[in-house]
Amino acid sequence: TNTALIHFVYSGPVQGQVEAVARVRPRTPLAYGHAIVALNDAPCSGNSLIGVRFSGNGNVDINGGGVYSNGCLVCSGVSFDVDVVDGNVNFADSTTCNVSHNVDPAPQLTSPIPASAFVVDEPDCSGLPNRGSHMGSGTIQPGIYTKIQATNVHDVLVMEPGLYCLTGTPLAFKVTGGELSGDGVTIFVESGSVQVSGNVEPVDLRAPGPDPDPSPAISGVLIFLAEGNTGDVQLTGNSNSYYEGTIYAPDGEVNVTGSSGTFPTFNTQIVAWNVDVGGSATIDINFNGAENYATPPKLDLQE
Repeated sequence: TNTALIHFVYSGPVQGQVEAVARVRPRTPLAYGHAIVALNDAPCSGNSLIGVRFSGNGNVDINGGGVYSNGCLVCSGVSFDVDVVDGNVNFADSTTCNVSHNVDPAPQLTSPIPASAFVVDEPDCSGLPNRGSHMGSGTIQPGIYTKIQATNVHDVLVMEPGLYCLTGTPLAFKVTGGELSGDGVTIFVESGSVQVSGNVEPVDLRAPGPDPDPSPAISGVLIFLAEGNTGDVQLTGNSNSYYEGTIYAPDGEVNVTGSSGTFPTFNTQIVAWNVDVGGSATIDINFNGAENYATPPKLDLQE
């Protein structure tokens, strides 16, 4: 620092001392590592889908990570079981669950999850080729689509690794027959909904891993409904259904069900405005942080 008057009284070197405090935030699981997260902070209203709802007459087994509703936790009916291993069942406002519902461990009242814990940056679709729409069988490439649909029992749809941006119809991604597979894919839905029915067999959809860098696809993210998209993600599984990666719909709904006598597997983390888990099957939801999205490390200057 340039001086003005100090050398009239002091001939030595002029030194200044400063102190800065920085905080390093490590890479962490989205939403503190809970397997099912609902962001809706509204209180319960009967058995309406507000927050997280468990319904139907099947079993839901959640392994690793817990359940977290920023508002309501709904138990609709009494003929289902919810078993959480290595996690808790939490709600931040109210619940309709009681001792007659088979939820283990028992739901606990807690604080809401802050927005900083569940924000995911949207992918950049601008550099992708515009591929129009795709209907039926085929091996498709990453790009911008108005819709992707396969509805025939003989359809075989294979998705090559990368980012798929859907821009157009009420049911932007609809697969209700045949076979579906995609290893290393992120399905980003700017507008519209996603539906994969129980008639699709097998289903094998997996998000990209971190290495090699999958950009512009997002490591650990399988399905992403854009901010402001109030559509829904409907996944009806069967014994040959396998999903891996985060399903993220901050303003939409996610409905996960299974048909009678099946054991669909969701190696996923579900973060949405509302989440409904039900049906008549035993549904396995296995949360593994290495297979799902994690918030990137950050460096903040505190003072």
